[in-house]
Amino acid sequence: MKRGEIWIAAGGMYAGKPRPVVIIQDDAFAELDSLTFFPLTTHDLNISALRVPIDVSTSTGASVTSFVEVDKISTLHRRQFSRKIGAVSTRDMRKIERAMLAFLGIGSPR
Repeated sequence: MKRGEIWIAAGGMYAGKPRPVVIIQDDAFAELDSLTFFPLTTHDLNISALRVPIDVSTSTGASVTSFVEVDKISTLHRRQFSRKIGAVSTRDMRKIERAMLAFLGIGSPR
């Protein structure tokens, strides 16, 4: 399980059923028994700063346009991740990182 991969995960505060998530935790922390991620949704709430679109392709496993929910950062035990379905592109990962930093207020001038 690596940063940028898309997995199906079960559980969590905002998930009533297993759903796709993108892992954002750095690979340097692979020994931890938990993983930090953003869930994916197909609903664009017109909140462009909080919903990052990812490419639809065979590499992502997404068959319809999906959005990374950067305001729903979560952590689950590794056993709650059932299968890898793809990975985001390097370009999309950079967009996700920028949105995450903005959401958390890291690096923004105040």
